[in-house]
Amino acid sequence: MGDLLLASEVCYSGGAHCFALARFGNHADAEMVTAYLDRHLPRTDLRCDQPAALGTLIRLDAHHAPRFTQPNGI
Repeated sequence: MGDLLLASEVCYSGGAHCFALARFGNHADAEMVTAYLDRHLPRTDLRCDQPAALGTLIRLDAHHAPRFTQPNGI
């Protein structure tokens, strides 16, 4: 599931992938969502799935989320 999210080949499919990862809810899933945000958040042309990914990360692992949510963060 995480590999599909990272590939991000179909716009708006990431929301479903994030939902599934949130339901699994383990540390490896949080790492996959973090990797997605590291790769895709700086890209302004790929905004379709970024809110779902950020919400998923906040739910899964509040430890990783602040670097994406703090002022002057990614």
